[in-house]
Parts: sequence; structure tokens; C-alpha cells
Amino acid sequence: MKYRIHLDDEDYILFNIFHIKHSKTEKRSINILRMTIPFMSLIIVILSIIQKEDAAFAIIKVVVLLAISVLWIILMPKLFDKIIRKNLMKMKQEGKLPYTADSELEFQDSVLAEKSERGEFRVKYSEIEKVYAQKDVLYLYFGATQAFILPKHCLEEDWEQVKAYITEKTNLKILT
Repeated sequence: MKYRIHLDDEDYILFNIFHIKHSKTEKRSINILRMTIPFMSLIIVILSIIQKEDAAFAIIKVVVLLAISVLWIILMPKLFDKIIRKNLMKMKQEGKLPYTADSELEFQDSVLAEKSERGEFRVKYSEIEKVYAQKDVLYLYFGATQAFILPKHCLEEDWEQVKAYITEKTNLKILT
């Protein structure tokens, strides 16, 4: 089976967001970052109590820091999404796209072979560590941060057939 794979910036951005949400290490880093502002706010409040500040000033400080902390926790994922998009656009302007926009992916007996202007890249089915199926895309992880991105629109009516073939060849359960 051979398929023309066309990826755009949004496909790559969605992969990065998906990876961050499903990687234990990345989730942990994001949660630590998310809790930094609330933790610093708590320290400031404790220091205010220790220093016996004016009660009215301390209450205002607590309310403001609480509001900032809640906003940070709520808005941080969107901010992170913006950072990912900005970094990709910067790489694109520098001519250093981290993905191949157009390639041909061939499912051979023992390997997946990707051919693009960068050359040919082969991965044995046994090297595929995880397979995720989302609504419109399959991610075939063959490394901690590396995966084949297979958009549904590139597989067309073969979507279910490809999923079954990957399951058979990798002996892996497709995760969601």
C-alpha cells in the first residue's frame, strides 16, 4: 500500500500539542510551569502574613494574586499553543521546517518506507512503539518524540484498512 502524504503547518502543530498532552515528561513539565505562578503567589502571601502587613493591603494582595493565579492556570494552555505556533512560523521563515510537507509512505512487508525530497527513511514495524488514532489522524511513534503523521484525508477510504494493517504488523493496540 502506498499513500501520498501531505502535511501542513496545522498538522505539525496538532501533533506537537497531542504529544505534549500524551507524554508523561511533557505533561509533568507543563504542570510544573502551570503551578509556578500560584506557588509564587502563595509564598508572597505567607511572607505578607509573617511581616504582619496592614490587613486591608494584605487582603487586596491576596485577591489580586489569586486572580492572577487563576488566570494563569486557565490561559496557560492557550499561551503554550501560541508559543508552539510562533516557533513553527519562525522555523518556517528560516527555511528549517521540522517536517516534510510532501512524501510517499509505503507499507511494505517488514518496514514502513517514507520517500521525500530529503531521501528515504525506513522504520521496521517492530520499532513502532505506540500507535494513536485521533478523529482525523494516526500517529505512529517510533521514538520518544518521533512519529509518522498520517492524516485521514491522505488515506481516504483506506482509513480502517490501514489501522487494521498497522495493528496486525505491530501487534500494538491502537490508543486514543
